[in-house]
Amino acid sequence: MRRLRLRLARLRRRMLYEAQLVAQQACGGCDQFPETEQPVWLLGTKYAAGENRDALTADFRTRIWMTYRRGFPSIGIDGPTTDRGWGCMLRCGQMVLAEALQRLQLGRAWSWVPGTRQADYLRLMALFADRGDAPYSIHQIALTGERTAGKPVGTWFGPNTVAQALRHVAAHDTWLQPVLHVAMDSCVVRDEVRRDCRGTSGAWRRPLLLVVPLRLGLSELNPVYASGVRACFTVPHVVGIIGGTPNHALYFVGCVDDRLVYLDPHTTQPAAEVGSKRTDWEEQADRSYHCGGPCFMRLADIDPSLAVAFLCRDEAEFDSLCEHVQRILIEPEKHPLFELCEKRPSWQEVDCLAGAEAASFDFEAAAARPGDDTDDEFVVL
Repeated sequence: MRRLRLRLARLRRRMLYEAQLVAQQACGGCDQFPETEQPVWLLGTKYAAGENRDALTADFRTRIWMTYRRGFPSIGIDGPTTDRGWGCMLRCGQMVLAEALQRLQLGRAWSWVPGTRQADYLRLMALFADRGDAPYSIHQIALTGERTAGKPVGTWFGPNTVAQALRHVAAHDTWLQPVLHVAMDSCVVRDEVRRDCRGTSGAWRRPLLLVVPLRLGLSELNPVYASGVRACFTVPHVVGIIGGTPNHALYFVGCVDDRLVYLDPHTTQPAAEVGSKRTDWEEQADRSYHCGGPCFMRLADIDPSLAVAFLCRDEAEFDSLCEHVQRILIEPEKHPLFELCEKRPSWQEVDCLAGAEAASFDFEAAAARPGDDTDDEFVVL
């Protein structure tokens, strides 16, 4: 029996290792950033790819990569055991949230390496495990979307719906306790953000993850917004953009010239938990959450429905974010991505929840499409 268990353990390790290799190939990563004289912006940090490509690659690989998984406990009583074909936007939501929490706990300059066993990092990864009791699992997000937005488990979410679901889920985080504020109507209202973060205590005590859902065109991106989208990645507080192409959600983390750098969730890997990383299995599991190389997409090809996210640790950082938004995203742009105001204009004073539901419906009329089935599944022989 012991020999059988050892053989099964070796087989599992081999399966996950091969799955990881296939996943990184399917991700479309080229394993290196191209030689270019143009600056590369990655989540608020500027790189010269020709001079410090190693640092740029290490920074990219530190980002947490969430993909389709299969073989996890069912979602609900008799729900799915894989999110293949429908969970891409939920995985993108996990990635932007993981980036925010990783930055909160470990800092923007922290770098992941395969042997990492830092306690805070392992605790962070456990939050996203594919099981019902993990705070930020796909189980929690899918069931919350069903309960609060009427999205049945197994259906496609849009950027606004996943942001609203994450807002509800984050409210139960007792460790890092982020406030997830979803700014509706393409307007960040400063006093509404402060009210959310201060709560009844009157003092700003919790970090802010600010998500701004946007519609930047009808069926394709309006070119007048292109420079604004690129400029988002130069803001130090940015933690990414969730969007993609129709029925194909992606997590955008940077830009170079007219191309966006992204992580793609459309690869199905076996469900695997990082745990304490004391076994070969857990080591390989951890590697499966970090992509080997970047993917690129022309900015003009993205879907006009997207959501940009920013992180602020405290009120001083929120004031800094507002200054950057005004200087970088609003003043230079004839058509800014969104507005920034101190108080909501009287004509916009509507019930926040009703506004969220209306925006979700408008933004995601196309979300009734069938699930994407073009992801790269694999079979280990």
